[in-house]
Amino acid sequence: MERKYQYLVLFVVMMSFVGIVSAQANLEMAQDKICSVLQTIYELLVYIAGGIGALVITIQGITWTASADDPGARKKAKAAIINVLIGLVIVSLALVLVALVLPESAGCVEDWPGWISSV
Repeated sequence: MERKYQYLVLFVVMMSFVGIVSAQANLEMAQDKICSVLQTIYELLVYIAGGIGALVITIQGITWTASADDPGARKKAKAAIINVLIGLVIVSLALVLVALVLPESAGCVEDWPGWISSV
């Protein structure tokens, strides 16, 4: 092989390596952005579920207390409180399930609260 072809092959190999390194950096940046979006969605859903749950429990607690003479209203308020508690347990279990399915090697779980990332 002539000398100029050897340099050409060396140049092509070096440029391929630079392209691979650049693609790896872009992949890591994309993964960081995806993890950031997932973290934001996670926090938003947890806060919304907790806030709505607390609000409904408070309202139904007041309804239960205020309906001293109406057994139907007390029963309805008690059922609503139980349903909210069941919903909050389901949300908590969903968070644990996400932490189990999403491996720590993905890099997204390390920023989540300790009780989820330690599952």
